[in-house]
Formats: sequence, structure tokens, C-alpha cells
Amino acid sequence: MNILRKFIDEKPLITVVSFAFIVIVIQYFPHFLFPDISLFNQYFIGKSLIGLVAVFLMTRLKWWKETRFTSFFHWNSWKFIIPFLLLPVLSASVSDIEIPGIWKFLIIVIYVFIIGFSEEAITRGLFLRILKPYGIWKSVFISSILFGVMHFANMITGDEIYDVLVQVIYATLIGIAFSTIVFYTESIWPTIFIHSLVDFFPQLSPPVTNVPIDFLNALIIIGIQIPFALYGMKLLKNKIQKEKTIQ
Repeated sequence: MNILRKFIDEKPLITVVSFAFIVIVIQYFPHFLFPDISLFNQYFIGKSLIGLVAVFLMTRLKWWKETRFTSFFHWNSWKFIIPFLLLPVLSASVSDIEIPGIWKFLIIVIYVFIIGFSEEAITRGLFLRILKPYGIWKSVFISSILFGVMHFANMITGDEIYDVLVQVIYATLIGIAFSTIVFYTESIWPTIFIHSLVDFFPQLSPPVTNVPIDFLNALIIIGIQIPFALYGMKLLKNKIQKEKTIQ
């Protein structure tokens, strides 16, 4: 681990790009190893493995505190991040929700928590910590862009390039919003919670075949995320200015 620590300290950008590639490989490994099982099960396995890798790295590097897992945000922060709860509300509003049986419901709850935990642990946990030498704002934008670019891998499971481009832009904007929440609250738990909720409601919808996103819907999907990214940046900017004033 000393060698890894040294490499991370000396080459943070190369490290996060390398980790992103490894995450993609792990995510889609089940797709090729178990081609006959459902996409849901493939993703379940892939996200679970990513979560285990994140836990392993944070444990061996002793970064649970530095990735903000050990700190719980102050309750007075809630009033400022409440607007971000509109994200799962919007997710629910566009989902054709069907209430499943109790066992399927529990499986979905576990699944979306694994998604939220694994993706946040990697991108808003490890990535932000590794990019720390670049400063807060560069860390926010680099990690968010990388989070967005990683969605190009969705073409492996059959998504069209146009749809994937929308996903990349959408994920980048969400990444900016979530990164600012982590820095503002000094805890990663709010983003895990919100991320899990955002993914929860679509999982209650019946499976559908890949339907291309038309241009208008693409603009709406992307446009809705812009205010969240801007609001998060405003919150973080105010916090940084306040801390400078106190100093």
C-alpha cells in the first residue's frame, strides 16, 4: 500500500483515470461472464464488486475519514440541501411505478443502496480524496467529468451513442451537484441517500426496451440538472468565502 500511496500522491490524475477504467472493467465483467442472466443481475453483481473494491481500498489506505464516511453532516445543513431532494421527486414523476411484492421490494432497496454506496464511494469518496492536491474546484470538475465520461461504457450493453451522450452530460452535471454537497456538508452520506433514491423509483417501473431519447426530451433531461449544479456551486462558493473570512 505504500507504493500505491506514493503513486497516488505523485500522479493523482493518472490514478483516478486508472481507477475509472478498472471500475468499468469490474462493472461489465459479469456481462461477459454471465451473458445469460438478466441485466439487473449483471449490474447487481458488478456494483457489489465495485462496492467491495471501494471498501477494500478505503480500509487499506485508512481513508474512511478522509473520504468523509465517518462524519455525519450537521442537521442545520439539511435546510440548504433540501432542494436536492427534488432529484428523486423528479425521478419518481417520470417513472411508471408499480408496487412489487415484499421480497422484490427489499431486493430493490438493497440494490439501489449498493449503487449509491459504490458509485459515491468511488467518485465522491476516493476520487475527491485523490484529487485533493488540485484544490476543491478542480477536484469537483475533474471527478464529475470523469464520472460522466464513464457512462460511455453503457454502449457495451446496447445503449445508442446519442442516448449515451445525454447520459454523459447528465451524469457530469449530477456529479458537480453531488461533489458540492460532499464538500458543503463534509459528509458523503447525503449523496449516497439522494443517489439511492434517484435510482430507486425507476427500478419500480416495468422493464422496457431501449427507446432512443428524442432531442426535446434530451434538452429537458439535461436542462433540469443545470440548476442543481449551479445551486451546489453557489453553496460551496459561499462556504469557502465564509471560511476565508473566519480565518
